[in-house]
Amino acid sequence: MSEVNILESDESYIHSGRDAPLKVTICPEKKSVLAWRDLANGVRDWRLAYIFALEDLKGKFHRTLIGPLWIAASFLAFIVVKIFIFSSLNDAKWEYFASYLTIGYMIWVFLSAAIIGGATSLISSRNWILGMKCNYSTFVIQCMFNSLVTAFITAIAALTVSYFVYPYSMASLFWSILGFASIVPLIMFVQLILAVLCVFFRDLVQLVSAIMRIMFFLTPIIWLPSMLGSKAEILKYNPFTHILAVVRQPLLSEPVPGESWIWIVGLTLATMLILIALYPASINKIARHI
Repeated sequence: MSEVNILESDESYIHSGRDAPLKVTICPEKKSVLAWRDLANGVRDWRLAYIFALEDLKGKFHRTLIGPLWIAASFLAFIVVKIFIFSSLNDAKWEYFASYLTIGYMIWVFLSAAIIGGATSLISSRNWILGMKCNYSTFVIQCMFNSLVTAFITAIAALTVSYFVYPYSMASLFWSILGFASIVPLIMFVQLILAVLCVFFRDLVQLVSAIMRIMFFLTPIIWLPSMLGSKAEILKYNPFTHILAVVRQPLLSEPVPGESWIWIVGLTLATMLILIALYPASINKIARHI
């Protein structure tokens, strides 16, 4: 029996045109090359992912009267109701709490859409993956573009409301945008990890959705940490608290805690290392399990 190393397939045997089958061995280093080539090509072809994202957005609002403005409308309806209900339950000034909730929920809309969407990005692209040769990372990047477009629309509404009720400076806006940019790589790594894991463990999709629903109430979005009293100490162990802080605090004219930046850097490095180990090990098996 002959043996040969290949890169493109993960099958145990292929026929060589002779009586004896040709045994195929996948070299670990070649799997790594294939994985990084997939990621590099996905980034290089970002325009394709962007086009997919726009087409997906057009499909969602096809023949609607106001189109994507429904995103802003539903967002504004939510925060108006929440501000009306929860502003009377704390001692903060109404203007401060309105801006606090508006910016916090704006960030959460992005996080929730990106993480839950990332978990199903490969599964929902099954027909594309099986029907043509393409980079898996393209569909994850498409999900990120979807989330960013939604975030941009909600940000226009949120920043406008926040400015009129609790004005911020252009410098504060700059630091907030910088904070948002710092969390995008972290969320991208999380998307890639979840996209791969959910292909092999389908129950993980439902688990991620359930966790995000629970974390919405465990994260200071619609309530202030001061409402917890001494229990507010546990918030420092919630990563979403720190993600919100680097974006929201500048717009509230408050400093971002150094601990939050440590969490962001630490989580980004940790997820990057997990991806480095996971992606090469899974790249050849995704199509067979999708």
